[in-house]
Amino acid sequence: TLKKLYGIDPLNTSQDAVTKVLREHRLEVGKPSNLPRSIDKLWKSARAGIDGPVFLVDIPAYLQPLAKTQPGEPRLSEQFNVILGGTEACKAYSEQNHPIVQLQSFLSQQKMREAGDQEAQMLDIDFIEMLEYGMPPACGFGYSERLFWLLEGVTAREGVPFPQLRHETDSLTRLIYTDVKF
Repeated sequence: TLKKLYGIDPLNTSQDAVTKVLREHRLEVGKPSNLPRSIDKLWKSARAGIDGPVFLVDIPAYLQPLAKTQPGEPRLSEQFNVILGGTEACKAYSEQNHPIVQLQSFLSQQKMREAGDQEAQMLDIDFIEMLEYGMPPACGFGYSERLFWLLEGVTAREGVPFPQLRHETDSLTRLIYTDVKF
């Protein structure tokens, strides 16, 4: 879809190329600008014109830091999204359960957060520790709140109140993961 509408291949592009396309289509180019956020902005613009229902597949792995990658194509995540009425009605993916791979993904996301990207995934060192104990393969299909937002015609902000929570990392965990900035 992005190739067809914008001439961009999300698997073989650069931040500069995507920024140029965003400007050409008068889409906001905000700060911080990184490839995942910029491609996501293009996708959100593109999907608004897709009535659906359609399944979005072959999603770049860098857009879903919690998902496993496809066995034959590590640049793609094991994920699909259902698009209804121009909105993402559900997201489903196989959860990454390899602790080292997940930690590297979190650290990459942490760098984006430190650069000012508030949408980047927060480091969850407790989750990494649980993965080290052994998490069986898992997947999920989440649709409930998104489907209800669509049916009710409300935004996510209007549909769900998110309490402000502050996460604390205990001192023992800090000692174990000395290479991680908390």
